[in-house]
Parts: sequence; structure tokens; C-alpha cells
Amino acid sequence: MRDLARVLAIAAALGALVADFALLDRPLVRNGWVTLAFFAVPLGLLLAARGAAGSRKLEIAAWTVLVLAAGSWTAARLLVGRVGGEPAVAVGRPAPDFALQDADGARRRLSDHLGGDRRVLLVFFRGAG
Repeated sequence: MRDLARVLAIAAALGALVADFALLDRPLVRNGWVTLAFFAVPLGLLLAARGAAGSRKLEIAAWTVLVLAAGSWTAARLLVGRVGGEPAVAVGRPAPDFALQDADGARRRLSDHLGGDRRVLLVFFRGAG
């Protein structure tokens, strides 16, 4: 039974790494430590099976996979870097005119809503769409 926990730990460590890379284009994942929690499952399995009877080679392999997967996770953070850069419009400068689709599907231009002393507040909701 302990060998099964070790095999599951290997699968969970590789799964955590694949899930992290699949989500790496999301700023929350790229900039944060959120997906580090994915490695808690294989770590817990290995700690539960530690020192028990079973294949010593399988235990070494499982710990090696976990360490390499966590190292790859760290390397991805260092190589990809953080979302950043300079904003396209400086603070205090007027925004360029643009068009977006509203919730009803109609195209709206920023210039349609500006004029005189009217101001526009833009709110962007993150999510799929």
C-alpha cells in the first residue's frame, strides 16, 4: 500500500507541474505562489509513506520527481518573470480613443461618451470571455 502512495505522489507531482504550466499565462498564477499549493498533495503522500516497508528505489524516485517538479516550478517563475512594464498611457494623460463591445453586443467608442465636462470611468472585469 505504501508503494501505491509513492506512485500516486509521482503522478501528483507531475500533475501539479502540468497544471501550473497550463495556468502560467494567468497573471495571478504567474505572479503569485498560488500553484505552489498543488505540491502539497504529493508531499503529503510521501510523508505518509516515509520509512514504511516497500520499494526503496520507488521512494527515492518519488522524492526526486517531487524535488525536480518543485524546482521546475521555481525556474518557471524566474524565467517567465512578472507581469509588468510601462503603461501605454501615462498617468494624467488622456486615453486614446478605442471601441469595445458592451454586454448587449453593441460597439461603443470612448469618444461617444466624452464631451464637455463629462468623465468616463472604465471598469474591466477579469475573466473568460
